[in-house]
Amino acid sequence: MPKSDLFSGQVQVLRSSRSGRDVHYDSIKSGNFFGELSILDDMPRSATVIARSECAVGKITGRQFLDLVATHEKPALVLLRRLAVIIRDANERIANLSLMNAEQRLCNELAGHVEADPGNLQRYRVYPVPTQLELAARAGVTRQTVARVLSKLNQENIIERRGRVLHIHDRKKLQDIALAGKQT
Repeated sequence: MPKSDLFSGQVQVLRSSRSGRDVHYDSIKSGNFFGELSILDDMPRSATVIARSECAVGKITGRQFLDLVATHEKPALVLLRRLAVIIRDANERIANLSLMNAEQRLCNELAGHVEADPGNLQRYRVYPVPTQLELAARAGVTRQTVARVLSKLNQENIIERRGRVLHIHDRKKLQDIALAGKQT
C-alpha cells in the first residue's frame, strides 16, 4: 500500500456505509499525508480519500515509507504526531457521539469553523459553508437533521446564511449549545 503526500489542494477522508451514508473523518490540506495506517498494520484501507479541489499528490511505496521512518528520526516523529492527532480526533468524535445530542454536535461542528469576518472583524462567519450533506457526515446526523437545526438557529437569530457565507450573529450562544453536551 502506498503512502501519499498532498503537495497542493485539499482532500476529504470519509467512510461510506452500505446504505450510502458517509461519515467524515478528516479534511487534509496541502503539506500533509494520508495512507499511512494501511502501511503500518498491513490491512486494507479503512477510508476513502476524495479530492475537494485540484490536487498534486506524490506517493511512495509502503516499503520505502517504512525504511524512511525506521532510519530517520524526523519523519518518524512526524508520523507519531500524526497518529496522535488521529487518536485524539477519534476520542473526541466518540465522546461527542456519546455525550452530545444532534443539535449540540452540529453546533460544535459549526463552532469549529467560525472565523472573524475580514470585512468586519467584530463579526464572525463560516466560509465557505459546507453543504448540508457534508455537515451531516461530520456531525454524525442526517441531512434532514442539519436542515432542521440550521432553520432553528436561523429563527433564533444565531446564524444567517447568505450565499456561500454563514454569518454568525451570536457566537457565544452557538458555543454554549455545543459546550452543553461536553459538560454532561
